[in-house]
Amino acid sequence: GEVVLIGENITNQGHVSANSIRGDAGKIEITAKNTNEIRQSGSVTAVAQELGIGGGIKMLGDKVGVLDEARIDVSGAQGGGKALIGGDEQGQNNQIRNARFVFAGENTHIHADGVILGKGGTIILFAEDTARIFGKTSSVGGEQGGDGGYVETSGLRGFEISDSPLVHAPSGKSGSWLID
Repeated sequence: GEVVLIGENITNQGHVSANSIRGDAGKIEITAKNTNEIRQSGSVTAVAQELGIGGGIKMLGDKVGVLDEARIDVSGAQGGGKALIGGDEQGQNNQIRNARFVFAGENTHIHADGVILGKGGTIILFAEDTARIFGKTSSVGGEQGGDGGYVETSGLRGFEISDSPLVHAPSGKSGSWLID
C-alpha cells in the first residue's frame, strides 16, 4: 500500500508502516512545510519480511529530524528499498523538495538492508544547509548473497557525523558511502 501524510508541522511518536510479509513493501511519504520529526520510539517502516524488496520512505520538510529512539526501515528479505530523508541524491532531483536542516540523533536507526538474499538499498540524508547525523545507518547485503547498498550523508554548508554507516555484504561486494 501507500501512505501519504502532509502538514505544516508533523511530529510522529507512533508507528507508520507499509510492511508486507510475502511481497514487496509499500511506500510512505511524510511531507511537512516546516518541521517533520519522528520522536521517542516512533517508527516509519516499509519492510518486506519473508519475501520481496523493501519499500520507499520519503521524510521531507524544511527541517527534518529523527530523534530520541526513532527508527526508519526499508529493509527487505530480497533487497533493501529507498529512504529519502531531507532530499534525494545530492539534492538534484527537482521532484523532491530539499530540507535546509537534517538531524538524526545518536539513538536512532535507519536501515535499508537486504536481509536474506539481496542487495542493500539506498539511504539519503541530505540538507542544503546543515546535516548532523549521529545515529546508526545500514544498507547491508543479504546473509545468503547480495552486495552492500548506498548511503549518502550530505550537508552542503555544514556537516557532522559520529559513526560510519554499514554498507558491507557478508556474501557479496561492499557498497558505497558518499560524504558530501
